[in-house]
Amino acid sequence: MNGSATLPRRLYLLAYDTRRQRITHRFELRYALRAAILIELLLRGHIADRDGTVLAERTGGCDDPVLRAALAEIEAAPGRSWKHWVRAGHRSVERAVSDQLSADGLITVRHRLGLRRARITVPDLQPVLQITNDVRRALREEHPDPADAALLALADAAGLPAAATTGRRVRRQRIDRLAEPLGPVFPALRAVIRGMRAAASGGS
Repeated sequence: MNGSATLPRRLYLLAYDTRRQRITHRFELRYALRAAILIELLLRGHIADRDGTVLAERTGGCDDPVLRAALAEIEAAPGRSWKHWVRAGHRSVERAVSDQLSADGLITVRHRLGLRRARITVPDLQPVLQITNDVRRALREEHPDPADAALLALADAAGLPAAATTGRRVRRQRIDRLAEPLGPVFPALRAVIRGMRAAASGGS
């Protein structure tokens, strides 16, 4: 996978368990993918934060269809919170990203009769291993690439194993520091996932 790959695509591959040969943490992944879209748009200068709401700033020059669709939604509904956009479209985002990866031959999607969820496999594990290395390097380096730092924070929020390489307290401090330049996206993602988990468990 080349360096132009978007954060949602890289995050999806990062969620692939090479031993079990399946996508993991799919509940959290859907919201993390939405957050990845927001961060990608933020890093590219397409959106900005305005008093806790998302503002579309530059709508042209967005060549990725998944990013472009999200940007159009944000432009059409100004003044919505970051939590709103993390939740919006979370049911369809996994399919949209997996369709991109499938079209590029990076994953294989097999729909099974009688089962709602398709089986996802990765024929060449090298991209997964490379992305995992990128995330772990971001945890170690003093000044990591902003996209790699964002990917690390996304993986941590979704509970992906790739982010769990050091002691919990040290990792949390490091990830919180790396996430600071990306504004309110990560607090919104963590709040949404925490709320959805509480709802799924009946509030216990």
